[in-house]
Amino acid sequence: MRSPLSWLLRLYPRAWRDRYGHEFEALVDDTGHPWRHATDIFLEAMKLRLAAQNWRVIGAFGLLGLMVAFTITSRMTPRYVSQAVLQVRLPSGLGPEDSMRQIIQLGNQVLGSAPPPEVHISVQAGPKPGSNRALSIQFSATDPVIARARVQHLVTRFVDENQRAGGRRVPFALEVLDPPNLPVDPASPNRMRILLFGLIGGMLLGKAATWRPGWLRSA
Repeated sequence: MRSPLSWLLRLYPRAWRDRYGHEFEALVDDTGHPWRHATDIFLEAMKLRLAAQNWRVIGAFGLLGLMVAFTITSRMTPRYVSQAVLQVRLPSGLGPEDSMRQIIQLGNQVLGSAPPPEVHISVQAGPKPGSNRALSIQFSATDPVIARARVQHLVTRFVDENQRAGGRRVPFALEVLDPPNLPVDPASPNRMRILLFGLIGGMLLGKAATWRPGWLRSA
């Protein structure tokens, strides 16, 4: 009869199983309480697995993946994001849905029905119903100076269009909380993340190669 923990034997390297597998099962059966040793058996299997790895191959593949990721990131153009935040003071008696609808209408007047992908507009509600809104304006560009200039232009457009509301609606009171900033670090690409993915992906590929040495020789 096989031991209840005989399935843990599959975690050990094949060479170790072929040589010590039967003795392992007999030793586990003789303990009388095999489940008490499950953690020790598992940790020892992981220790042998790590010791059996060909770390030179895994390291070489990891370095290769890192080099590929570095080549990719070096060809990617960095983009900088500038942001400004406006406080929208709502007219008295205007409900949350009506206020959001009018803010969207103002945005459509400034940006049109299809805003460019470089522009990102978001509205954050206040902590209480009917309280003021925070209007965030972001612009992405390959030049940080251009990004800030475009955000400043959009802020001016929002203020001007809001004042020209006329009889269409009651104008908001717009106040600049955070002026457009000059970004220092690029928002994308995330080079460290890409390099980390390249390193891990290369090591995983190297791990697969050590599991299938015949594949590595044929390649």
